[in-house]
Amino acid sequence: MLARTLILTLLALFSWNAMAAKVPWSGRKQTVQVPVDQEVELAGQLATELLAELTVVEDERATLVNQVAQRLFAQIPGKAGDRSWRAVLVDGDGVEIVALPDGSVIVHTGMLSVLNSEAELAAIMAHTIAHAFARHGAERITSSLLLPGLLTTDGLSLVDPQYGSHIMADLGAGTSIGVVLPFSRKHEEEADLLGMKLMARAGYDPRAMGTAVALVSDAFGDSGRLTWLSTHPVSSKRKQRITESVPEVQKDYDKAENQYGLGVRLNP
Repeated sequence: MLARTLILTLLALFSWNAMAAKVPWSGRKQTVQVPVDQEVELAGQLATELLAELTVVEDERATLVNQVAQRLFAQIPGKAGDRSWRAVLVDGDGVEIVALPDGSVIVHTGMLSVLNSEAELAAIMAHTIAHAFARHGAERITSSLLLPGLLTTDGLSLVDPQYGSHIMADLGAGTSIGVVLPFSRKHEEEADLLGMKLMARAGYDPRAMGTAVALVSDAFGDSGRLTWLSTHPVSSKRKQRITESVPEVQKDYDKAENQYGLGVRLNP
């Protein structure tokens, strides 16, 4: 049902006027075919559908997740920071965090079970949020709609109803919909740097990005389940770049109004 809704929405709203912009902080030039308001509207539909199928958790863990999220949200650059950002903790052993362009951040309790500190939670959240405010989903949709066979001489024609799931994955639904569509290396490296700057400005030790990625990587290897790393692939080069980026973002951390370091421990 959601796939069909997204297809119809795209057919009705999609604009072929390419828009050039720059990614906040990184300065990378990007060209997208999807206007921001359309991207946000599609993401809002997706968030509603995802949350309708999940059980929201409201306990001390949710309080901590919201606290971390609010500190991150306050540092989101540009007009994206004006969106109605919200964080929701949901029950599930999936090692997953989803951040959508409408401002919805969905954290699965399974993610909390593999991380050791508040700062590591901030790192994974910040990386995922960075994909959203950097408009990586809109870039992926633009690329997807240019794939052979998806366009006709009459214009845009999404003839395959299964393509709606592809769009949901493009927007950042992670493994929640059972479609694994990894972000590109370019997007992952950019989200690492932007995420580290975001968490540092929020007052969290940016070195926690490296330990967080390592912990989730271990969980991925041990469980055999779909995890955050299914769509945010890790490599030795990526780990190296995270380490090399620490001195740059350390400046943001040093200037942060509040410094929380690693924060509280999540697991004994």
